[in-house]
Amino acid sequence: MGKYDMENLNLDNSFEISDILRKYVQHQPLTEQETKILEQWLTKNERNRYILESLDSEDKLASVLQQFYQTDTQAQLAIVNRRITQNLRIKQLKQWMSIAALLAVVFGIGLWIYNGSRDISSKADIQLTSVHGEDMLPGTNKAMLTLSSGETIQLDEDKSGILSTANGLSYEDGANIGTPENAQYATLSTPIGGQYKITLPDGSIVWMNAGSSLEYPLHFTGNQRRVKLKGEAFFDVKRDVSKPFIVQTAGQQINVLGTTFNVKAYVDETKTTTTLLTGLVRITMDDVEKEGANNNHFVMLHPGQQAVQTNGQFTVDEVVTTYAVAWKDGNFTFRNESLANVMKQLQRWYGFSVDYDKLPKLHFTGGIKRDVTLSQVLNMLEETSTVRFQIKNKHVSIIKN
Repeated sequence: MGKYDMENLNLDNSFEISDILRKYVQHQPLTEQETKILEQWLTKNERNRYILESLDSEDKLASVLQQFYQTDTQAQLAIVNRRITQNLRIKQLKQWMSIAALLAVVFGIGLWIYNGSRDISSKADIQLTSVHGEDMLPGTNKAMLTLSSGETIQLDEDKSGILSTANGLSYEDGANIGTPENAQYATLSTPIGGQYKITLPDGSIVWMNAGSSLEYPLHFTGNQRRVKLKGEAFFDVKRDVSKPFIVQTAGQQINVLGTTFNVKAYVDETKTTTTLLTGLVRITMDDVEKEGANNNHFVMLHPGQQAVQTNGQFTVDEVVTTYAVAWKDGNFTFRNESLANVMKQLQRWYGFSVDYDKLPKLHFTGGIKRDVTLSQVLNMLEETSTVRFQIKNKHVSIIKN
């Protein structure tokens, strides 16, 4: 066994591999993309192939890994589970998470699962101090509606969404907001630490994540329904064959008839990500009509696919869509995410500042509810990594041990 030293292992994404191995052990069919990932992993070295051929149960997977890495992985896993159990209220883990956790220990990926939601109804309910110094409350339902006439409406934080119809504006519970006058367009904006939902005049529903804005016409006229998005939103589009629905973002537009999809297009990020859950969409570059445009300037997405547009190029992959839309259901869910990407999501929700150039190169996999305080999230990151955090004056400092 000595020839299989640790340096021979080269895993690009061990979480995907752990999930694929779990499916293999349980004799579940693999998708075409999963098959390609597995084949690539097997060609890395002889040890990987030996591991696969040795598997006939989940217990055998743990045993084989322990044998190769000459480390008590079961004991390490027990430590991780004990830390989580002692400090948190855990929802029942699915069977595959034990394998993912084991691989995370071996391959150095932080893994954490937390369902410790709590009712935070007012600042009086929370003492804003913690082991990290200060603490910060999570985001809430906050948004502003700006009409093209110049009028602004601060929306009720006790409500979660509005209806924009031909008869005017109202909250989802029927409470009246008003009837816009001398306005053709409206922009719904959520601040850092805010979220809101809107039902558009055609019946389409849009969930807005923090730090986002959606410009839409108060009446859809003509042969299309066009909206403009900055930030992140989940769309459930009402089908209308005669009027395609178009989402315009910086550098691209998404054409749909009736479908559900998530778009992440923050202006401070270099890429735009579109994840399709149902239906069919066509994504087109803004310069598709320019001379020399080719097939690289548009893509067709099918359910379960994600398109990433960076520097004028598209890449399309099969993905687990629940990760892309977890925020809509009140969760942070990460899959081998870098600490920098984790902090970006947390920053938009909690409203702190952070020095990104000082972040260590760590990755995390797991999930936590979005209704907990910032300190509780940082606790989870600390449990499975070497970083320690401090909160002071709404600034998070990162200290690597």
